[in-house]
Amino acid sequence: MSPDKRRPAVLTLVAVVAGVVLLGGAGWYLQTRADGAALPSSSGTAAPTATDRGSESAAAHSPSPQPTAPATGAPSDAPASAPAAPGAPAPASTPGGSNQAGARTPVDVVVVSSSSDEKSGDVSVSGYATTVEENGTCTVSLSSGATSVTVDGPAAPDATTVSCGELVVPRSRLGQGTWQGTLRYSSATSAGTSLPFTIEVH
Repeated sequence: MSPDKRRPAVLTLVAVVAGVVLLGGAGWYLQTRADGAALPSSSGTAAPTATDRGSESAAAHSPSPQPTAPATGAPSDAPASAPAAPGAPAPASTPGGSNQAGARTPVDVVVVSSSSDEKSGDVSVSGYATTVEENGTCTVSLSSGATSVTVDGPAAPDATTVSCGELVVPRSRLGQGTWQGTLRYSSATSAGTSLPFTIEVH
């Protein structure tokens, strides 16, 4: 075949190949647009798709979480339990063995003498109270085992004390042996008891 006859056939083949290449490129382009793939930009960086732009917009408008301050209890101004009121002091014993009776003023009571008469066996007790007042009473008490005997007598005030005089306990009311005794003074305002003493009854 001559060269002039082969030239049209070559041109036809080139045109067919070019058409196939163009069709393939157009099909690839349309397929890429349909799938939402990123197209290359002139700078070589893929352009963001609609999905990427939506995510960025949501992230930009999403409020950042605020830190929550820990709850603290309000301080209480109420005091703790109030202290208990102090109790009233117990009545103190006075010197000489006297003590307070009720609301009366305590006084000292002193035994001056205590004796048993050798002939009659009667017991005599004398003493005084450290106060000056009228209408007081003195009482001598003797006890031995389960037996107890008391004798009262009026008190007589003098310059500095109240005298109990001499109180006598008859022998007929006492048994033989050792007896424990006390002398007590009392009035509407004062009271007191002596220290105990011991006496032998014959």
